[in-house]
Amino acid sequence: EAKRPTEREEVLEFVEGQQPKFGQRLVSNEKEIRDKAVQAVGGYLKGAHSISTFELAKIWKQLYYCFWHSDKPKVQRDLAEQLAGLVYVVPPAQTMPFVRSFWEMMAREWHGIDRIRLDKYYVLMRSFLAVCFGWLRQADWEADCATELAAAIGDATLNPRAPVGLRYFMIDTLEPSLVAAISEPNAKALPSASLLALC
Repeated sequence: EAKRPTEREEVLEFVEGQQPKFGQRLVSNEKEIRDKAVQAVGGYLKGAHSISTFELAKIWKQLYYCFWHSDKPKVQRDLAEQLAGLVYVVPPAQTMPFVRSFWEMMAREWHGIDRIRLDKYYVLMRSFLAVCFGWLRQADWEADCATELAAAIGDATLNPRAPVGLRYFMIDTLEPSLVAAISEPNAKALPSASLLALC
């Protein structure tokens, strides 16, 4: 009997474009199947010390459509937090490429989001912003980290070529998200000027 591949092996095959069946699991109509697929992606990312921009883009595109299939508010909130939490899963050297890839994906896919699904993608982006600022707070608002994060977010969502609706959302949401992060207990310092400039 042939040895069944592990979930990590299946994710790797999917990322390399050799196993479309795993991608199909992320967009399955069955929540349990999608949940297991997301967990497997997290397992892969945890050990992904070297991963290309192209591979990150492929992963985020599949996760985007995985989120597309989440239909109830609680399911959407839980999945949004789970996807945003992947920021803490990737190796430190991959954090900013991973964050940048998320926002680039949102800019690419923005015009394909219909009005019915727009609110839930707002939930996803708010969750992602909260985690990004939480990550920065854990780094004690270190200036270099703040500059990298400002670029990762702003380059994709605030440039003149970004979708207008996405830009308006970010303009309305960045400052409240930052204020919430600053207001957390034990925040050791204020954000650097580079991040304040973004808001």
